[in-house]
Amino acid sequence: MPPIKTRETSYKTRCQVQALRNSAGWTYAHIAEDQNLPLSTVWDICQAPATPTKRKGRPFSIDSPTRGCLVATATHDAVHRQMPFVEIAALCGVEANERTLSKAFALEGYKRRKARKKVFLTEETKRKRLWFALARRHWTREDWRRVV
Repeated sequence: MPPIKTRETSYKTRCQVQALRNSAGWTYAHIAEDQNLPLSTVWDICQAPATPTKRKGRPFSIDSPTRGCLVATATHDAVHRQMPFVEIAALCGVEANERTLSKAFALEGYKRRKARKKVFLTEETKRKRLWFALARRHWTREDWRRVV
């Protein structure tokens, strides 16, 4: 039967334990007493590597400098901002599918949105808006609250 864990140690606590053992040269017993941890837990933490050795998932195929080049090309001007990701990648000499490119741009914090259409104002609508504003320029907050 496997042992029952009573609590998980935080990342900060594990770092402190490893620092006290490796840098300060404290004994396991002294660290256990100082950190209020069982001796076996301190020993387990000290035997584990400082950083996790197993990584999960497949490594990403586009490295950071290449992603930076892609974003720089995409933000060069209005024409480039409207280009599909695949065309931008072709300009940079990168061969990848759309999904990979989309993830690469997202990792760099680059997001796209559709442009909103600007309201078309005719001379008549401009005149009406000005009249409305001038007619109510003396209104107080209370007057505007009654409108809502």
